[in-house]
Amino acid sequence: MKFLLCFSILLTSLYVFSETEKSSFWKQLEKTEKLRTSDLKKFSHDLKQIERMSEKLSKEEQIYLSFLRGMEDLLLGNSKASIQKVKLVKQSASTSDLKTKSSILLLNTYAITRDWTEGLSEIEFLNKHLETSSQSNVSSRAYLAIAIFYNQLGEYDLGQINAKKALLFNANERTICAANSIIIESRFNLTGSLKRAENVLQNCSKANEPVYSSFLITFVARNNINKGNLDGAEKLLKKHLASTENTQYNYLISEHYQLLAQIYLQKNDLVSAKSFAEKIISMSEDNIPYKPFVAAYKTLYEVSIINNNYKKAIQYFEKYHSYDKKNLNQAKLKSMAVQTIKHKVNEKNNEIEILNKENESLTLQRSLSKKEATNKSLVILLLTLVISFIFIWLYRTKQTHIKLKQLAEFDSLTGISNRRHFTKESESALLHNQSTGQVVSFILFDLDKFKFINDTHGHPIGDQVLQSLKTPVLKHTRKVDLFGRIGGEEFAILLPGCELEKASEIADKIRTEISELDIKVNDKAITITASFGITVSRISGYNFDTLMKHSDEALYDAKHAGRNRCMIYSSSNDEHQTS
Repeated sequence: MKFLLCFSILLTSLYVFSETEKSSFWKQLEKTEKLRTSDLKKFSHDLKQIERMSEKLSKEEQIYLSFLRGMEDLLLGNSKASIQKVKLVKQSASTSDLKTKSSILLLNTYAITRDWTEGLSEIEFLNKHLETSSQSNVSSRAYLAIAIFYNQLGEYDLGQINAKKALLFNANERTICAANSIIIESRFNLTGSLKRAENVLQNCSKANEPVYSSFLITFVARNNINKGNLDGAEKLLKKHLASTENTQYNYLISEHYQLLAQIYLQKNDLVSAKSFAEKIISMSEDNIPYKPFVAAYKTLYEVSIINNNYKKAIQYFEKYHSYDKKNLNQAKLKSMAVQTIKHKVNEKNNEIEILNKENESLTLQRSLSKKEATNKSLVILLLTLVISFIFIWLYRTKQTHIKLKQLAEFDSLTGISNRRHFTKESESALLHNQSTGQVVSFILFDLDKFKFINDTHGHPIGDQVLQSLKTPVLKHTRKVDLFGRIGGEEFAILLPGCELEKASEIADKIRTEISELDIKVNDKAITITASFGITVSRISGYNFDTLMKHSDEALYDAKHAGRNRCMIYSSSNDEHQTS
């Protein structure tokens, strides 16, 4: 989705003055700006030529030039410099339209830099100023930028709403293509439907919009993969690969590479799978989300395992875990940004309600003061209502804070501790047990072939499997034990006061019950197993990272030994025992 953010920058243009007010320099600036969609190199070259004559430009032309400089910085990947320039343009611009366009460019930039809170603040600014914009094309582009940002955040309902608003202000071919592409993405993520995708793809091709065309192709190809039509997906992606690469938008290109690597891995074409995965990791991560890197390193890990190159497999597995953690953290930041803005909006609305109530109360008091003491009871009643309302507001605010804390500490899918909260609680428990000399055991387990379950039966079934793990774990653990989701299909259990033998017994009971979970697809049971790695503080000490590392090494050996088993870490000779 991020390539659409960059592409929307190319749609931002300036129409600040009438034709009679435009100087030769102004027209030259406009002419240079038009080159950004067709020839970025010439755009930069001509911009430098104008900069050499900057002292001859009027104040308005200087502002225009600064805006184009900020656009060039962002297109060349220098987000920080772009933000500095465009903020100054936004502050100094004399027209509402130029302020709006500057805000659009900042919104796109904040999405690229993953600064979600600042981006939501720009949306608030745009919503206030769009009513005063005199140009429908400016409003249309603003709503497109807002829609793309909301889809990037995962707020697909809001993405659809703003994309439809863009169509109300401007219905040219480019806007129709862009808005409908965003709507297709929203519906695909909400319902899995690609209804009208082929028609929208034809419209985008007709409008000569290769970026949006390639964007839609990724959804059609992904849908084919989900349905098992690997040949159809491969043919579609290869047909449009060259045109996708010509767009020079790295995230769009990485999406195509990721899908091709996935297809070739499933077809057992390991050379091609490795080739496309390596192309992804050779890209800079500055303007690309972490998800393609997660998929690329996982593909390289699986290829190395198949080729028996275990040294490389370990290296790729470590990279996979690193990017998977970054991806999960980024998702949490998105969620927290959305919740924070919603909380601020609720607080602001509550403050307005309180002020309105207080104003009503003061008005009534002034009126009552004229009616002597007979009406004092009414004043007291009104004050009581205001105080009650304040208490209700305080209660709701506290409840909102509790909900935000819940989001920050617990995994939304499974309801158990997330990695951050589990780590914090575990480190506290380890410190206490170390001071009292009490032994602590640590279990790390991972679902076997979980990617196969997702790819074969779909993510809803995969989510059902993850949710079902909570029951067998809580059945065999105590209230003092800690249980958390580390990431993806990986979970951990900390057992204070539990010896290694007992921990191994608990792990094996959980493993057995996981293999007996009754989850069916079309009345046919699916196979679910997990591999476990176990260690104890007598061997690994009380450092959380060391316990994680040693149990992870034992888990790796369990996977290598055939999966669906428990392995105990041993420090004496670096060998792991099967439980």
